[in-house]
Amino acid sequence: MERVQDKNPNNSRVFIDYRKDKDKIRFERVGTSNNFKIALSTLFGFTFGGFGILIFIIPLSVLLSFLNNIPINIFFYRTINSLVLIDFFIIYFIGGAFILSKTELIKYLPKLNAIGKRVYSVKVSSGQIQNNQYEIPMFSNVKLTYQATEDMGTQLERIEIIEHPFNYTLTNRKGEIKKYPQEYLWKAIFYFTKQPVDGEMEIKWA
Repeated sequence: MERVQDKNPNNSRVFIDYRKDKDKIRFERVGTSNNFKIALSTLFGFTFGGFGILIFIIPLSVLLSFLNNIPINIFFYRTINSLVLIDFFIIYFIGGAFILSKTELIKYLPKLNAIGKRVYSVKVSSGQIQNNQYEIPMFSNVKLTYQATEDMGTQLERIEIIEHPFNYTLTNRKGEIKKYPQEYLWKAIFYFTKQPVDGEMEIKWA
């Protein structure tokens, strides 16, 4: 899975088939964003959505504190402060996104994107399986883990993570309407060979 995600962190459909002896996991890319755009978006989310804000604030505070101790007039103080803020913004976000998108660090974007996200969980008993299926009807496809025990694990045959298939439209400044494939709302379907007689499955997602 890590090998497949090395150079393309776009959202993807995931198909896991335990009936196969090899190549059990298959990806189908849905997102079309370039790596720089994804890295920049992830960096924004990481910085302002959790503890990553400390990485942004601490060095900036040190810089501004240093400037406060320099004997310069108020006009130049405000000018330099503004330049520091602009330069730091460019270096941190633009430079950081460039480094992430152009190096082997690109493979860590999915894990970075998962930091700070709220994780939901459910424990499913064998009696909750209907028509040999169980579905997580809506999630963001940021993270999904599962563990099945006893006959639940034995009968688990395959898993599909797919998007809800519809298009949305956006209107640009020229008034042109364009359609885009939906790539933010997903569902996960667990398929079983037959009705499990015992065991349970714990699923966590974000």
